[in-house]
Amino acid sequence: MFKRILQLSFGFVIAIAMSGALNVHAADTDTRTATTQASISLKAGGNITLDSAPDFDFPSTTIDADHETNPKLSYSDNQSDVLQVTNPGLSDGWSVTLQVGRFETANGSRYLKGASLDLSSNDKFAGAGVLKGTTNYDAGVATTSNNTTDTKSEPVDYDTTTGKYSFPANTRPLVQSYNLPAEGDPIDMFMAFPGQGVGIWQTAFDATLHIPAGNVEGSYKADLTWTLTNAPTI
Repeated sequence: MFKRILQLSFGFVIAIAMSGALNVHAADTDTRTATTQASISLKAGGNITLDSAPDFDFPSTTIDADHETNPKLSYSDNQSDVLQVTNPGLSDGWSVTLQVGRFETANGSRYLKGASLDLSSNDKFAGAGVLKGTTNYDAGVATTSNNTTDTKSEPVDYDTTTGKYSFPANTRPLVQSYNLPAEGDPIDMFMAFPGQGVGIWQTAFDATLHIPAGNVEGSYKADLTWTLTNAPTI
C-alpha cells in the first residue's frame, strides 16, 4: 500500500514540473522584428562620350538626265563604324546631332545641287545596348563586346524562359530617322532623356543619297559633323 501511494505522488510532481516548463518556453518565443539599412553613394566614373561615328561610302552611280538618282546603302555594307555613346552613370540626358555639309569635288569647283542624305535606323541594330562579354542577348536589343566577362552588373532584365538578357524599354535611347539636306541645320539623330541611356549604346543607319537631275558627273564628298551634347534639343 505504501509503495503505490509513493508512485502516484511522484507521477503528479513530474506532471506539474513539465507543465511549468512548457509555460516558460511559450513566453520566450514572442515574435520580434528589427529593421536595418544598407546604403551606398555612387559616383559616375567619367563623362558622357561619343566613341565612334559612321562614314557612308556610296558606290559609283550613273546619273539620269531627267530623274533623281537615289543610291542606297544598308548597314551591312556601308559603314566603317557604328554610332556609339558611353554614359558611365550620369543622370543627365544626351543627344548626338548630325549636320551634313556640301557635297563638292576635291578642288571645290563643283558641288551637288539639291542633294540630301536620308538616314533611317536599322531595325536589327536600332538603339542597341552593349552587353559586355556575352553572346546571350536578344537580337536588336543588345550587342556583344569582348572587353570584359562581367555581365552581372549590367542594367538589364533576365528572361528565365529564354535564358537571355535584354534592356528594359524605359532605359533605351531614341533613334531618329531623317532626311538631312546638304548644308542644313544640325538634327538630333540619337538621344536619351535624363535617367535614360546609361551604359554603352550603339545604333546604325540605312542610308539613301538623293541627287536631283541636272547635276554633273564627278567625285563628291561632304563632311558629316556628329556632335554630342548633354541634353536632347527637342
